[in-house]
Parts: sequence; C-alpha cells; structure tokens
Amino acid sequence: MHQTEHQSILKLLRSLLGFGLFFSVFYGVFIFVWGRFLPQEAHPNLRYLAGNGGYLKQRLQEVKTEKNLDILFIGSSRAYRGFDTRIFEKEGWHCFNLGSSNQSPLQSAYFIRRYRKLLRPKLIVFEVNPEYFQTDGAESSLDLFANERLDANALSLLIAQCQPLIWNSFTYAFLNQTLFHVKIPSTTSLEDCYHRGGYVEKKKRPTASETLTQPSPTRLDQRACFKDLIHELKRQKQAYLLVQAPTTISRRKRFKYTAAFDKQMQKLGPYLNGNQLLPTLSTSDFYDSHHLSQQGVAKWNHCILLHL
Repeated sequence: MHQTEHQSILKLLRSLLGFGLFFSVFYGVFIFVWGRFLPQEAHPNLRYLAGNGGYLKQRLQEVKTEKNLDILFIGSSRAYRGFDTRIFEKEGWHCFNLGSSNQSPLQSAYFIRRYRKLLRPKLIVFEVNPEYFQTDGAESSLDLFANERLDANALSLLIAQCQPLIWNSFTYAFLNQTLFHVKIPSTTSLEDCYHRGGYVEKKKRPTASETLTQPSPTRLDQRACFKDLIHELKRQKQAYLLVQAPTTISRRKRFKYTAAFDKQMQKLGPYLNGNQLLPTLSTSDFYDSHHLSQQGVAKWNHCILLHL
C-alpha cells in the first residue's frame, strides 16, 4: 500500500514538472511573439521601454566605469534633471547621477544595493518628495528591465511588484537580452542633452502643455521600503542626505500636508527642502511645474553645495 502511494506521488510530481516545463516554454514563446510582432495597443500588459527619454541605458553603461564617488544622486527625473554633476565637479566633488524616470523607493533600493559597493560613495543624496511615495513604481521597473542587463538582483523588483504587467515585461526583456541578444537602443532627443555623470539637460522647452492632476495617497509599501533602506544605510554607516527639489507654487498647492511630510523626512535623517531654501524662484527657473530649467538647476545646485 505504501509503495503504491509512493509511486502515485512520484507520478504526480513528474506530471506537474512536465506541465511546468511545457507552460514555461509556451509562455516564453507567446510573450516574445506577442511583444515583438504585435503593436503596443494589442498588449497593454506588456511594455518594453528600451531607449526611452530618461537616458537610463547611457547612465547604466557609464556607471559601471565609476568608483570612489564623493556623491551619488538618487531619485526620479527631479534628480537626473535637477542635479548637474558638472557643477559639483567644478567644485571638486566626484559625482554620479543614478536617477531614473518615476523612480520609487523600490528602484532606489535596487540601484543602491547593486551599485553602492562598486561606487563607494562618501555621500548619497536622495531627492524625495510626496509623489516619490505615491507611485507603485511600475513604470520605473519597466524602464529598468528594458535598459539594464537583468540578473538575480532584478528578481527583488519582480517579487515586490507581483502584477501581470511586471511579469510579462520582465520575461520579454529577459528573452530579448539573454536568448535573442537584442541590442538596447540608445536614447536620442532634440529637447534633451545627456552629459557624462548621468545628468540630462533640457535644451528645448516641451511643446505639450502640462495637466496637473490630484495627488494620490501615500503607499505604505513604498514608505516601508524607504525606511528599511535608510535603516540599512545607517547600519552600514553610510552618510546620506534627503532633499526635496523646488517646484512651482501651483504644484505645491496640490499637497495639503507639506509640513507633515517635512517632519517625516526630518525623522529619517538630514533633510533640506528646496522650496524653503529658494522661495523666490521665478517661472523662468522652471520648464514645467516640477522640473527646473538650466538657470534654475544652477541656483538649486549652488544652494545644495552651501549645505555640504
């Protein structure tokens, strides 16, 4: 009787293993064909953002050649469009900007855990703001999957963001890079200029008008992820600074709890609010409601330098 049960269990396990292998192959082929040969409208749950406007490919290629930084900048587009590494370099600071489009704490943790030992920064500067904690981070993960060489480190994002869009896009990107050796295209734009060190300068004002939407609630998972990352840096005795980049008055008015946000950041570590440090910025200092023009970037960066 026991031998019969044992054989039945082995037969069931073999069947499950066979089905799993068949499903994996079928799923992989389906995802590749679905993403490669059908238009984006046909696969809303699969997005491949290779070579998009954030210049992440160039940034990730360059970062692997860096080491022994004075400052590592982390954050969303307000970071890679707001911290001009050339300005800091002129003052003797060796810097790199590892910001990415719509970066959330999940991706910040990924970049720091993957590259901190290589870069060995004396100081990590986080660009934080209320919206940093309101996004689910999906767009930033898709950007990373399409422009980074995927390995076991990326599984942390896959597990943390368990949704069809993330899994399908990761699978497609992995197949592109690993099995089919598809080259990731470089970003080109007439509006922007990528500079060594990870900074993206806005050369031409966008023509499309900006629509301000109501802010979303803070995501507790993103807040918890950021707190865990900060505690990890403290244990490792890594110096860091939290800063909020200036935004226009119209954008700031959308957030009702700015004072509470400042207090929360101050509890986590050294914190600077650019809206308080530079209250007299004019409309010419911005090219949209939350990104500074080159003129505004210069004012903001020199302000940061005074506090380092």
